[in-house]
Amino acid sequence: MIGNKIQQLRKDNGMSQEDLALKLTISRQAISKWELGEATPDTENIVQLSKLFCVSTADVIWNNLVLGPITQEEADQIIALVDSMSTSRDWDWDLWVIIREGIDDFVSGRNSAEDTARIIQSRASIYMAEQN
Repeated sequence: MIGNKIQQLRKDNGMSQEDLALKLTISRQAISKWELGEATPDTENIVQLSKLFCVSTADVIWNNLVLGPITQEEADQIIALVDSMSTSRDWDWDLWVIIREGIDDFVSGRNSAEDTARIIQSRASIYMAEQN
């Protein structure tokens, strides 16, 4: 899930797991666990990943949804992660609302996973462009 995106970003930027771990000041084993789906990065690490790779936090969380449908358990994990992110001092409340509304539409069955990812990415991109 999120681990696939982290691995993709890391490799696209020519970084080893050790390189990424050093930049985030965490262990290489933590990176490995994220990429294998055995653990999920906390809010601060997601914010740091988005800054390091120059992508939005929404992209770190949601990009993998275009790869195929997710399970209810994965949706619940995403909801918990996004809810926890709302307490981060680096988190943008308006962006959180965009993501949370998209999650709610997906979980309620109003949108497919693919549509949800596309809609959230589009709304987040528009919002981010308006902030600049």
